[in-house]
Amino acid sequence: MKPFLRGLLALCAIALPAAAAEPLRVGVPSQGFVFSPLLIGIEQGIFARHGVTVERQLFSGAAKLTQALTVGATDIVLSGATDAAYSIKGAPETMICAIAIKALNLGINVGNDIHAVADLKGAKIGVTQTGTVTYWLAKELARTQGWGENGITPIPVGGLTSSQMAALTSGQAQAVIADSSIGLQLEASGRGRLLMTADTYVPNFLTIAMFGQNDVLKQRPDEIKRFIAAWLDTIALLLNDKPTAVRVAAAGTELSEAVISRSYDLQKPQWSRDGRIDPAQLSQLAKALLDIQLVDELPDLTKVTTNQFLPTAASN
Repeated sequence: MKPFLRGLLALCAIALPAAAAEPLRVGVPSQGFVFSPLLIGIEQGIFARHGVTVERQLFSGAAKLTQALTVGATDIVLSGATDAAYSIKGAPETMICAIAIKALNLGINVGNDIHAVADLKGAKIGVTQTGTVTYWLAKELARTQGWGENGITPIPVGGLTSSQMAALTSGQAQAVIADSSIGLQLEASGRGRLLMTADTYVPNFLTIAMFGQNDVLKQRPDEIKRFIAAWLDTIALLLNDKPTAVRVAAAGTELSEAVISRSYDLQKPQWSRDGRIDPAQLSQLAKALLDIQLVDELPDLTKVTTNQFLPTAASN
């Protein structure tokens, strides 16, 4: 090749922009405040600084997230830790990071006609979907209150804030187990309140975790590590910059900044600072999966979880 042509090709190569990075598609099952770090990290450019392009996908409920993972329509999901049952049953997903390690993000949200927990005996309680963490929490509430197997009736109301609030205000459900921010919003408008957080009766329960599609974990491991590093950086920012966290989360949850400010304070202790999946919490989770008959026998969840994508100090 002549020197002139070689030089021209070299100049063209320099001038051509790099191919756009394939986005990492990240699904969430609801607009809950617990999923707001994804919005915060995107808005603040934290994922971009780690070299990750994120596409946020909003689904309605955990089952739809797993369906999307199974057919390759999403790459990572932030969802209830009870989704580990799908992994046990063969869904191509692995738990890769702990998110909420206390059940402060989920609460018993009620209307004005409910004054105490005892008033919920025999009631219809809204949950996102059957077989989800909110479904288990409804069943566990009945068990811990001594109401028996059929002490309450869980009814699916979806994962959107609007549908959950509508279930309460219309009388479809007497309570909804959902983001505790909803009860705070109802209180602000005089239509209900947060009766209590789920942490009151299931302390130190791993409620929310991050799952990766198995093929994506194999094909894009470095990108997954950068995504988790960016996630943990976002958690650090959230914990130290309340005004930014509240502003971004309020827009994403469709709740007022005043309500999100209270949610921030309420939920602050729940966040995992290092993402490490605790074996003790996995044991508690395994029992929960058996309790609501998502599995036929007590599962070994260490087979469908890993800390290998976490920063080195946390993965040890």
